[in-house]
Amino acid sequence: MTMVQYTAELYHELHALDRFEQDYRRKLQEEDAPTAVQRGENLQILRQELKSQRKHVKSLKKKSLWSKVLEEVMGKLVDVVHFLHLEIYSAFGSADGDKTVGESINYHQRLGSAGLALHYANIITQVDTLVSRSSSVPPNTRDSLYQGLPPTIKSALRSKLQSFEAEEELTAPRIKAEMEKTLRWLLPIATNTSKAHHGFGWVGEWANTGTELNRKPLGHSDLIQIETLHHANKDTTEAYILDLVVWLHHLVSLSRPGGVRSPIKSPLRSPTKKGLKAPSSPLNKSSSPTTVLTRKTETCSETSAPES
Repeated sequence: MTMVQYTAELYHELHALDRFEQDYRRKLQEEDAPTAVQRGENLQILRQELKSQRKHVKSLKKKSLWSKVLEEVMGKLVDVVHFLHLEIYSAFGSADGDKTVGESINYHQRLGSAGLALHYANIITQVDTLVSRSSSVPPNTRDSLYQGLPPTIKSALRSKLQSFEAEEELTAPRIKAEMEKTLRWLLPIATNTSKAHHGFGWVGEWANTGTELNRKPLGHSDLIQIETLHHANKDTTEAYILDLVVWLHHLVSLSRPGGVRSPIKSPLRSPTKKGLKAPSSPLNKSSSPTTVLTRKTETCSETSAPES
């Protein structure tokens, strides 16, 4: 990348050198004109600037791709392309026709191929909306969110709430700060997903499932599928959503008039989150989300049923 940067700088300086040379030639013509006033000092300054610029360009040529042999540069490009291919294969698997049985099963765990990307994006957007108005959340709004949750999240939610206990007193701003750590990168992906399906209306997920990569209705921004939930792993995304819903439950409880009867304390680590690597986002791998908080496994009497 250093050589690429030097090459970009070189072409910028070559344009500057061309301007210096044009100015110098014009000054020389003015000096040769019979009626021209002597400007020897200005011409000398311009000559020094031109000399300095030529020296700078010569130095950049040695540091940049300008001085490299074509075969050497092509070899490096092949290495880069091969590396990118391996990284893409690691994150998303191979093309459909080349998949083994195991890879095919894993492929259908992606939200796009399962036809769930838009639905999960809507859930994430709902959670973010409720966070911004947690002090006045109507019961029907919370019920709507709960009813829209995938069955796996619903089944895990009650035990997750019951096993939640904290070590430090937790405030609403602190809960929002913890949720923001996930929402600040997950929400833009959800928003991109909604935009990518917008042209298809309410049947967007079904209608868009069979479209080719990067094919978008007229007027769409230049979104690519890697910027959406299309390639996101289903289990990993559900783990993030479950964690957000648990936090949202406690946030809404704290935001009620009078708060809660017994203080909720801040967990330090979430058992639903584990590390993973992917070129685009943590949702591309089948492992669980990044560790952020800790929780004990004792029962919390205040959270025996889901409220968010």
